[in-house]
Parts: sequence; structure tokens; C-alpha cells
Amino acid sequence: MATVRQYDGDNAIERWRHCDDTTATVRYDYRIVAPDPIALYIPVHAGKQSFHGHTAREYIVKAEKGGKWVCLETREETLENYKDVKFAVAEVNSLERVAVFSRLKRDYSTISKKGGKVTSSFDQRICMTIPKGCITGKDHIMMEVLPLDSSSVTDLKSRSTKCKGLLSSSPIVHMQFESTAFETPVTVTVPCPPNPIKAKKLAAMRKAKEEKMKNPTRAPILLPHEIEALEKEKQKSKLQKMQEQIAAAENQKDEPKPTKWYMGDYAMNEDDENDNLYLISCHGNKWTPVENVNIMQVKLDLLQFDLDRPLEKFMVLRTKTNVKEEEVGSMANEVSSFLSQKFVQVILKQKSNDPLDTVLSVVPTSRTEKTLKKLSQEGYDDGPEPSQALSINEGDVIEVGFRGNIKSRDSEDIQFVYNSNMDSETEFHACEVDKYLQRNFPVYRGVVEVYRNYKVKTATTRRKRRDSNEENEEQPYENKRDKLCELAINIPKYHVEQNSAVIRAPVTIHNTSDPVNDELCRFVAEELGEEWKMVAGYLNVSKPRVQAILRNLQNGDCNDCDARYDMLMTWLKKTPKAVDKVSCLSNALLKSGRGDLAEEIRSRDREFRENHVTN
Repeated sequence: MATVRQYDGDNAIERWRHCDDTTATVRYDYRIVAPDPIALYIPVHAGKQSFHGHTAREYIVKAEKGGKWVCLETREETLENYKDVKFAVAEVNSLERVAVFSRLKRDYSTISKKGGKVTSSFDQRICMTIPKGCITGKDHIMMEVLPLDSSSVTDLKSRSTKCKGLLSSSPIVHMQFESTAFETPVTVTVPCPPNPIKAKKLAAMRKAKEEKMKNPTRAPILLPHEIEALEKEKQKSKLQKMQEQIAAAENQKDEPKPTKWYMGDYAMNEDDENDNLYLISCHGNKWTPVENVNIMQVKLDLLQFDLDRPLEKFMVLRTKTNVKEEEVGSMANEVSSFLSQKFVQVILKQKSNDPLDTVLSVVPTSRTEKTLKKLSQEGYDDGPEPSQALSINEGDVIEVGFRGNIKSRDSEDIQFVYNSNMDSETEFHACEVDKYLQRNFPVYRGVVEVYRNYKVKTATTRRKRRDSNEENEEQPYENKRDKLCELAINIPKYHVEQNSAVIRAPVTIHNTSDPVNDELCRFVAEELGEEWKMVAGYLNVSKPRVQAILRNLQNGDCNDCDARYDMLMTWLKKTPKAVDKVSCLSNALLKSGRGDLAEEIRSRDREFRENHVTN
């Protein structure tokens, strides 16, 4: 009996993704104890890279034994009832966990003293011819091919300034030998796209030839005297052309040779069809040119050269003639790094009916529009625009952090593993950090920070190829953490209990010495306009207080009349009883251009005093 559990990717993937330079697709748990081998049929739905109908990758099943992951002999099959699904098949007796990986297709060959030929099953043009007596004894050889198409070269040139002079590249070939030297040179054949300029010219010539064959022109029938006149005309034209060439050569004899402009560099080139070919090999993590290698172009897109020693990794670069040899190594490093990267975009979306429900997804740039459409159908329409195109690797651990007044209500530790063959996303509920912050904004604002955690090899050692069922020696790794992007996020405040309205204590002015009281202040406030700010300045009302009144006015806590009344009451409450309030207020109104109100206040003051004397 077997129990199966499928994983979308968790922290355990980080533990076994470095067992090989592979991409984990699906992981299953089994607990099986059986006397005879049991065939496991594990479905794999991930698409594999294909060139000209040939797949560059293969599936491999690994089993965990004694804390180490061991490769099992794997084959691919399809079942009659599931013809649209491929299965990775492996045989087991007893194990705890198995995992399905996708890796570059490997070809194994055994070569004796008699020599032989090692050919890639991915591309038959990639082959190595080993002559008789080249190897002492038997040698087990492994070959992997990492393809590089023309569109990838174009994309790389647009992203890297170091590769402006790159024209084309062969696939990267990875070889493992048991021999450390060759007795005689080994002939290697690899495909490499031709110079684009030369390819276009050849295509144009071929097209013109085909058109000429389809529409042949018939030669006219000429009389003898017409043929003689035509020959004399040809001889005269030929002589005139030779004289012009001699004169032009004498005039340009002392002039400097013209230069052509190549991607920001001047170069002495006769023709854009010229190019250079370099064989580059990898030592550790550094690519360097191989010296004393004669690369011959046997066909338009096929190269051939001889190796006098085994190379672990190599490729051929076709460059412009103005590229210096010392620049080719850094160019190859850019090519190798580009092939190991995946360009993605980070999408952060919130549900329209519940903005607290948030989803963050990391998707390849080619699937951004499709993912946005899918999230929209699920109700995730709100949120910022997707990030710029970012570069990450398969198996990188994506970590989500927060800054500002936003955090995750569920968990502060949000991590998931990026895998282009599965949904690399996470959901969380956003909430505010402090509901008393950002009171001047209608929403709570914050930033979602996205990091990637990955491992790099700190050292590499040359090892002989072991049996496919054995695991390679462990390499030391160094943990690194880089910030990918930041995305702004807002959440509304409707879910937070609003503060109760402020109840102001009633203000009553008891004044028997002059008419400046609550009723007069209300009258002046109703008559004033925008000049009330000038009146506040002449009454020495502080600027912070005026700004506070304006803030209440903007927030809708009061209307224009209430704002002017609050200013006058602020002045009146802080004014001592002995101060002549009528003179202060009337002078402030007069200086502010409201002489009518100043005269009204003096009139009321005279009536107040007459009534006071009569009583």
C-alpha cells in the first residue's frame, strides 16, 4: 500500500534541489515494503525545451536513502488511457521519498582503444570522433548539451553591453571523461548559426536564382553587324572602367583607410560578412579562450575543430572582427549566466470585494498577461502594476517582507520556491500595523518587499563520472539574499472601528464691559470672507492654530463659517479682560480691508455704552 502526497514547493525543496543541477517538478512520498520491485508511474505535466522537434531535457526519479538523494534508472512511458500525459517510470523495493526532476538529456558512451564516435541524441550534428589509439584502455564518456537559439542571443545582446559584438553561439557542450589526456587529437563537430549578414545575402542570392530559374530570359537573335557593334561597345566600356580604377587608386594612395562604426567602437573592417570564431572552455566558474585551435567551417552552420586534451565544458562564439580576444571570456560568462537565469515579473493583486485578501505571484514574463487574466476572473483586480522583468534561477526561495504600516495578519514568515513548471505564488491577508498611524490619509499604506534566497558554489573539483545510481560528492554552498523589487500596497480603513465624533464643550462668553461676545463673533464670522486669515494675523492668532483650523476644514469637520468663528473665539479666549477688545478687533478688520465691519463694531460699542449709562 502506498500513500502519495504532492508538494507545490516548500522548504524541503531547498534541501534537495542542489543534489544535481536540475529543476524539481513534483515530489511524492511513498512508504512501501515489498519483496519484489514495484514500478512507480509518476505523471509529469511540465513542458520540456524543444528544438527542431527534439527535446533537450529528460526526467529522472530520485530516491532519498540515508539522508542522500540517489538517482534511479528512469524511463518515460505513456499509458493507453492517459495518452496526453507522460509518466516517469522507476522501479523500487523499499523507500521513504521519491522526487521527479527535469535535467539536461545525458548520453553515455563507452570507447575502447579502437576508437569510436560519441553523438548527442538531442542534435546529431554534435559529435566527437575519437581515432584509434587516442585512449588507453576503456573510457566512459558522458555528454550533455545546453542549446542556445538565435532569439536567445538577440535577447542577451539587448540586455548586456558586453555582448554587443556577439553574432551567434554554438550550444554549450558538457563532457565528462575518465581519461585526463588524449594520445592523438579528437575531432569535434558542433553547429553554430552563420553570420546574420552573410546569411541574408546568401538567402537573397538563392531567391534571385530561383526567380531566374522560374522566369528564364531568352537571348535575342542578332545579325552579324549588330554582334560586331556590341563587341566594340563592350571593349570600349571595359577600357574606360579600367582607366577610372587606375585614377581612383592614384588619388586615394595617400589617404587613410576608411573606418566603419560597430556598436560604439571603430574597427578597420572591409565587410560586415567577416567574423571571428573562438573556442571557449570553462575552468571552475570562469570561461577562457582555448589557444592554438583551428576552427573550420565545413558547412554554413557547421564547425569542426580538433582537441588535444579533454575539456569539461566548451562552446564556440562567432563575434565581430572588432571584438578583442581578451573580451571573449567575459562575453562567454555572460552567455552562461544568461542561460541559467529566468526572467520573471512579480504580480501583487487584491480582491475587489475584500482588499485585505492578497495574492503574490512570480511568473515568467511570457505568462504575465495570462496570469493577470486568470487572477481577474478570480476577483483579484485591485493592486499595483506588475514589476519590471527580473532575473532569478529555478529553485530560488522567494521571501516576502513588509515595510510601512502594512503587514501580514497570518504569518510574518512568507516563503515559497520558484519553479517555472508550477504555480509559484502565495496568499495572505494584509492588515495595518498601527491603526493610529497615517490618520491624515484615507487608507493605510505600505510596501511589500520581495527577496530571493539562493545558493552558489564556493568551490568546484574535477571528478570522474560515477555510476548513474550513485550521488555526486557534495559541494560547499554559500547562502545569498538579494532584493528583487518593492510593490506599494494600500488597504482601506473601513474595517477599522472609527473614532467617535469629538464632542466639544459649549463656550459661553460672559462680558459686561463691551459688546464683544459670542453673538458678535458669530455675526463677524458670517460676514467675513477669505480675508479672515489676514484678520487672524493682525489678532496674533498663532500659525499652528490657523493650520489646525484649515485641516479641520479640509477633513470636513467644520464649514467655512465655523472655521472663521473658531479663529475669533481662539483670539477672544486668550485676550485679557483689561484689553480694549473693540479697538483690537476693529483695527484688525480695518487693516484687512473690511472697514464696514469695523464701523459696525464701533456702532454697536456706542449703543452698548449708552444703554449701560442709562441703566
